[in-house]
Amino acid sequence: MRLKGRQVSDDEAAIAEWSQASMDLMEEIRPFLVGKGPEVQSSALADLTAMWLSGMFLTDPRTGEISRRATDEMREVALAMFIKVVRELTPINEEMYTKPLLDRQRAQ
Repeated sequence: MRLKGRQVSDDEAAIAEWSQASMDLMEEIRPFLVGKGPEVQSSALADLTAMWLSGMFLTDPRTGEISRRATDEMREVALAMFIKVVRELTPINEEMYTKPLLDRQRAQ
């Protein structure tokens, strides 16, 4: 498959597609958060994260019930990966959004 004029693997194409879908969703959500205080923003994002995590579960094939131990372990791994990505994205977002905002405020 070709992406932006270069040959890419199926994995790279899938990552690019996922990344674009993520950016599109972020742009749809952003207007709902802009102008809200950090307390409201963090509360909403925490609730969305909890909803995301609650949708991740493993069932016991014998009973069909949620396997608490396996589910909790999987959620811990997912949450650790999520926090890692948040930490990696924070300085990037600071450069893209926070610094330009501060520059505009200083210029006024």
